[in-house]
Amino acid sequence: MKEMEKRFLDACKLNIPMELHLLRAHLYAEELLTKILIDNIPRPKKLDLERMGFRRKLQITSAFELIPEDLSNGLNQLNKLRNKLAHTFRREVYLDDVEKLMNSMGGEVKNHIEELVNSNLKQSTKDIPEEYFGNLFIATVAFIAGQLSSIAEVE
Repeated sequence: MKEMEKRFLDACKLNIPMELHLLRAHLYAEELLTKILIDNIPRPKKLDLERMGFRRKLQITSAFELIPEDLSNGLNQLNKLRNKLAHTFRREVYLDDVEKLMNSMGGEVKNHIEELVNSNLKQSTKDIPEEYFGNLFIATVAFIAGQLSSIAEVE
């Protein structure tokens, strides 16, 4: 079992709101984007990465093809969702948000995530739409984190 899949299964056992999973995934992704830039740019201190935002880090890693396009699309969608959550009072994560996030990375990734969720969860969980939807979201952000971790060579 891949490390990302193990993290997904562990995260499904945590009883925390999806919004917290989103914020944690966003922070982790930003740390990894920073590491990727530091490891791949000859003079990263010239960029003042500590003050640079997520979006700009993503643009630079994408422009220099340091991350695949489908992952860049997923990270961009993750950032949009995080911004909606952070700047809208009483905003929650909805099924539409999860579908946009999964679809942004392409059909193959979406199928892999759905297969992971379906093969690792009890039937009773699949019958509860909120739990199934929550697990789809957790699996999606775990997939993004796993992909970035591989690129950044972090375990």
